[in-house]
Amino acid sequence: RKRPRRVYPGNFYRVTDIADALGISRATVTRHIKTGLLKAGRVGNMYVVSEANFRAYVTKGQENAG
Repeated sequence: RKRPRRVYPGNFYRVTDIADALGISRATVTRHIKTGLLKAGRVGNMYVVSEANFRAYVTKGQENAG
């Protein structure tokens, strides 16, 4: 699994980076943000996800898959 590239100081990632790293669509990532599965903030009109929230999302997904 690829690690998303860092976008902002403090290890924040864009929706595109997360989608690419996990092999899922940007629409899926955005839907998970809107439904609360993935915690994110906004910078202008763009969602950003902290590294801690990204890790929690991945861990939760692995728990649900297994």
